[in-house]
Amino acid sequence: MLHKRPTQIEFLIDSFAVRDNLLQVAPGSPFAAQGAGPFGSDFRDADTLYVTNAHNGTGLGTISAFHVDRDGALTSIGASPHADLQTGPCWLKVSPDGQIAFAINTGSTTISRFQLNGDGTPTLLGSTPFLPAASSVALKVTDPGFDPSGRFFYVVDGAGYVSAFTVANNGNLGEIVSSPIALPAGATPSSLVVIQR
Repeated sequence: MLHKRPTQIEFLIDSFAVRDNLLQVAPGSPFAAQGAGPFGSDFRDADTLYVTNAHNGTGLGTISAFHVDRDGALTSIGASPHADLQTGPCWLKVSPDGQIAFAINTGSTTISRFQLNGDGTPTLLGSTPFLPAASSVALKVTDPGFDPSGRFFYVVDGAGYVSAFTVANNGNLGEIVSSPIALPAGATPSSLVVIQR
C-alpha cells in the first residue's frame, strides 16, 4: 500500500505479511519511499518488488527495487532508486518471465524498458514512444498488461484508445501498425485486464 502522510511531505510504503488470511504489519513498516509519488508497483516473484516514483520532476522519474523478506520487510536492492530518465513513470508491469520491467511514463508518453538482473537490480535499456492517436486528442497513457505468453503488451489510454506492442526477446517493443486502437465513442478507461480464452 502506497501513501503520503497528510501532515508531512513524506511518501511511504506500507507492507504486510499474510498469515492465515490475516494481514500482519511487516517489521519496520511503513517504509520510506525512495522518491516522490510512489505510484505503480509489481512483483517479479515473491521476493522482489518494483515501485515507480512518479513525481520527481521533468525527466527525473525513477523506479525502486526492493527485496521482500518472508515477514514483509523491505530492503533496498543495489543503488536503488534507478533512473528512468522520463517524466511521470506511473504504472509498472513485469514480464511473465520476470526478465523485463516496463514503466509507463504518463508525462513523457513513453514506455521505459528495464532488464531485471539476477540480483533484482534493474538496468535501463531505453524508452519507446507511442504512435500518435488517430485524432487530435493527446494520448493519456495509464495502465498496462501482458498477454499470458508475454509476446504482446497493451497500454490503455484515458482518451479512448488501447496501444498494442510486440515484445522481442531482448525487451524491445514494436507498436503494431493498427495501434492505437480506438475504443467505443465516449470511453474513458483507466485500467485494463488481459485474459487468455
